[in-house]
Amino acid sequence: MNYQNEIRKAIMTNKHFLVTGNAIEFFGEYININEVKYPALNIFPYRVLHENYRIVGSVVMSMTGIKEKIIGFQNRCGIMIDDDRPLFKVIEGTGCYINSNKEGYWYRNFFGTYIFGPLLIRNPHFTNYLLKSIMSTKNKKYKFKIAELFSSIKKLFSVSYILTINKIMITFLGCFEAILVPIVLKKSGLSTNDALSIYGVLTGMAIPVITFPSSINTSVSTMILPTIADANTSNQKDRVKKTTEVSIWFSLVMGIFFIGIFSFYGNFIGGTIFGHPEAGEYIRTLAWLCPFMYLSITMGSILHGLGKTNIAFLHNVIGTSIRLFCLWFVVPKVGIMGYLWGLLGSELIVSLLHGYQIHKEIHFEFDVKMCIIKPSIWLTLSLVIGKLLQTILGYTSFTGKVWGFFISGVTAISILSVFLYFLARQIKDMRKPAI
Repeated sequence: MNYQNEIRKAIMTNKHFLVTGNAIEFFGEYININEVKYPALNIFPYRVLHENYRIVGSVVMSMTGIKEKIIGFQNRCGIMIDDDRPLFKVIEGTGCYINSNKEGYWYRNFFGTYIFGPLLIRNPHFTNYLLKSIMSTKNKKYKFKIAELFSSIKKLFSVSYILTINKIMITFLGCFEAILVPIVLKKSGLSTNDALSIYGVLTGMAIPVITFPSSINTSVSTMILPTIADANTSNQKDRVKKTTEVSIWFSLVMGIFFIGIFSFYGNFIGGTIFGHPEAGEYIRTLAWLCPFMYLSITMGSILHGLGKTNIAFLHNVIGTSIRLFCLWFVVPKVGIMGYLWGLLGSELIVSLLHGYQIHKEIHFEFDVKMCIIKPSIWLTLSLVIGKLLQTILGYTSFTGKVWGFFISGVTAISILSVFLYFLARQIKDMRKPAI
């Protein structure tokens, strides 16, 4: 009841209300439940009585100003009495009460109905009617201007088409590589079967393992893009700078951690889990890709947030060109390792280009100690502890594949625990206010 006068004033000054379900009952005089009258907002003259049965089912209705039928669903025990301004006329189903063809309440720009299910999605013509009513109001806030609409579409398109081309290029590259890699592997002296086997192990085992943790960075980059864009358009340079520094720190820490994990467990994942020792070799080699791959994802999102989509696209083209160069010219001479070098080189160059452009835009600070040295020290410590546990457990009399999995699980938990402790400490220190 605290806002009764404000609500009444808003309704009388033609503000728009869309009230659905049982909420419509609060705008009447009172609600009668078991012969006890509970006062409502008393804005409209109708009253509500709760019966000992429920009105449940679909309803088909018509509305003045809309040719199409209105459909919906209701589930209620309340009936509305003295409804003198119905919103809908019932064609099939139950209205405000049994045998009533009235449903809802309509006064000025107040639209109230028992219907839900959901009302707007199932009735686009009613939604269109409501939006037109809002846009035709005298309130300047809701004025609809075609010129502004096309201006906004133009701005949106100027960003979206670059992102679309970037996605198309990445997809095309994946298809092109799938065709090209076996061909260039054959040029290196391998048979067709060997070339397809190596490519299958690489793309079906090693690369999915390496790229799996990047889903975390992809999620982070998705969240920071609107934050960066909002802060940039609001000219909040300090906020952009802080968000950038924290995002880059997180990506590097994640990358360094997974260098250790994949180097430590590469042979186990490839040889024991997949049953292909060469997959383990590829995983250990590609482990060094992690920090650069995670950085390129995060910093690409930052560039998009800063409105530098064209530059981010150009950097990705350069990275793609490096991969294709190594694929066509290096792989025939050195084999599949040339392709791995190409992956590493492209991600490294793209990360450096992204970093240079971001630093040029916002002059963020890069703390080598916090971003590289500390994570490396803690990673080394966690790997040493994991190796000690692995050695100690290896001296037991237990043997077999199951025991090997158990040892690997225990060491993985110990490594992860130590590194999570480091992360918790770092985050706590970062939250401390600067003195």
